[in-house]
Amino acid sequence: MNSRILPLAIALLVSALLFTACGSIQPPGSGQAEPTLIPTVVSDVNIIAEGRIAPRESVQARFPSGAIYKAPIGAPIETFIRKALGDGVLDETIPIVAALVNGRLRELTHSLNTDAELVPIPVTSGDGRRIYQRSLSFLLVTAVKELFPYARILIDHSLTAGGLFCTVQDWEPFTLHDLVML
Repeated sequence: MNSRILPLAIALLVSALLFTACGSIQPPGSGQAEPTLIPTVVSDVNIIAEGRIAPRESVQARFPSGAIYKAPIGAPIETFIRKALGDGVLDETIPIVAALVNGRLRELTHSLNTDAELVPIPVTSGDGRRIYQRSLSFLLVTAVKELFPYARILIDHSLTAGGLFCTVQDWEPFTLHDLVML
């Protein structure tokens, strides 16, 4: 294609998109009300009636049920999960501990900067149980370190019923009072 024709073709395409987005544009003072401007989403930008291109200010998360939620760019996954819980899209009796974002495991504080497919991970799933158990393990280790700075806790292995076998090293065995403090 001739290099002079390409800019003209692009200008015509943008004009056609603007006309489609805004409907017919009447000259000022023609007696008709101006059309309501509804931005048309094209990729990651909004085309506004005046022909300016502005970046999108929101991201969308699509749930497996087909529900789509919109929030500002950078909103944490938790924002979308809370909205879905409130709308009854997710069962609010089952805690969500993480989510798959476009197939990648993410914590609920992870912020979304682009549109995403979001699959909540409930605590009742295998991955959810492991995430929850690991979180509790870190919490236990942190609590022991804060209350008993010289004690070390060793989480040795899992038990068949879902529990963990822990031992305290470099410290006397915990008393009932110590356990209540934890």
